Amino acid sequence: TVSIIRDAFIDIIAKLKQATGMVGHIDDSLAPKYIIFSDSILVHARLDVPQWKDLAMRFFLQACQQVVGRLFLEGLPLRGAIAIGEYCVQGAASVEGSCFAGKPIVEAHELSDALQLAGCAITPSAEERLLANQEARKMLVKHLVPLKSQGKQNLFMLDCSQDVKNRC
Repeated sequence: TVSIIRDAFIDIIAKLKQATGMVGHIDDSLAPKYIIFSDSILVHARLDVPQWKDLAMRFFLQACQQVVGRLFLEGLPLRGAIAIGEYCVQGAASVEGSCFAGKPIVEAHELSDALQLAGCAITPSAEERLLANQEARKMLVKHLVPLKSQGKQNLFMLDCSQDVKNRC
């Protein structure tokens, strides 16, 4: 399972550069980073680099689309959520001795845990920022989502259907 997850992240930045025609022009620091622990994956990226702000968000969302779609096809459907805000990740080379904290991490974990479906939801606090970005808006779809203890709620979800279709 871990190797399937790791393989899903291999060369994400190269694929994204190629898809945008920006090969050789983009700093690899825009690549989303990930930590696997237990049955969870924490994916994080810097969205605060001024000259790459919109592109960094696009890369992050596209990387999440690729991972969710690929793992779905591999028989590992994910429940996930995306939140935006200040966070801290230290020592992420291995989980041992690592620290990851911050409101967006907690918020994303709580929403993903509440989902009664496979997919990647957008936290209500992240909606405004994502919808303000034209490219990001194209990657989202609104659904009536079943939640474990709260009935159903209209949430934006990351649209992974195109990535799944492209792999079939």
